[in-house]
Amino acid sequence: MPKQMRFKIFMVVLAVSLLTLTGVVSAQPRQQSNEQEVTHLLLAVSGTVNINREGWDDYNTFSPAFPGTPVRARDYLQVAGNSQAIILCADLTVVEQYADGIVQCDSNPNPTAFVYLNEAVWKDAPQPAPAATSLSTIPENANGVSTTTLSSQDEAILNAALSALSSLGLDEESLAYATANLYAQFGLYYDAINTILATSTRQCVERPFVDADTSDGVISVFESPMTYIRLGEWYHMIDGADASDQFLHCGFELAGTLADIASQALAAARLADFSTDATDKINWYQQAINLYAPLTDSGSLQSLIEACGSSNCTLP
Repeated sequence: MPKQMRFKIFMVVLAVSLLTLTGVVSAQPRQQSNEQEVTHLLLAVSGTVNINREGWDDYNTFSPAFPGTPVRARDYLQVAGNSQAIILCADLTVVEQYADGIVQCDSNPNPTAFVYLNEAVWKDAPQPAPAATSLSTIPENANGVSTTTLSSQDEAILNAALSALSSLGLDEESLAYATANLYAQFGLYYDAINTILATSTRQCVERPFVDADTSDGVISVFESPMTYIRLGEWYHMIDGADASDQFLHCGFELAGTLADIASQALAAARLADFSTDATDKINWYQQAINLYAPLTDSGSLQSLIEACGSSNCTLP
């Protein structure tokens, strides 16, 4: 029998009515889900939390879920013993989950702040240049990347969401990660990156690999692979190939040390997607396929085989 569900839901009422569904998602990120699936962010984990994603063929297949992991309405969390998962819902409310089950966030929220970006194959399509506001910091060596100005309407919507986030009482790392993801939703990739890099606890910057301290059973957002996978994606969006490669490698290695198969598979897929070397691309796609296979994620496997070419990559 499944454990009895015990949830404490802390709802934070957004005081600013500007934050509408169409407003938040009007500034789309370069990499998009075909259906713009709403997602929630796992911000903190105490103990052991695993995830079985919608679309995996075997309901009994689980991968560790660490902070930063995006979770959708029909993804299933396995929360062991006295463990705890703290989730930032797409409507910018917070849920604490103590038992097995789907995430207890509104599955059709209005407003919505985040969409799902963990598809196995990157869908890179022509998009407007990265956005910026008057407060954005663009490095001088930005490789000639031009930016567009965020519209006044979108900037007002963004500011309302940022105000709502700041009222939640999140710790520094969780707030930085949530803020960065919100910036990225509006195409503000420089701001997203700078928000993470400005924190004192971010890692994988001056060295390519980091060991997470799991001795206390708690892993922070900046000890989690997903943070560095997201950074790798955001750097790709501003043509920062070297930094993108560094962070994705870091996420891949970190996921391996944590036995986080799902994140390691995604990092391998992104390294394949972004590689400009044909041999390297094939090798990374094959690694991604080998990692997605035990997750019974047949949809991702099919997409990866198609991206790699059936003559180049095979199922394990």
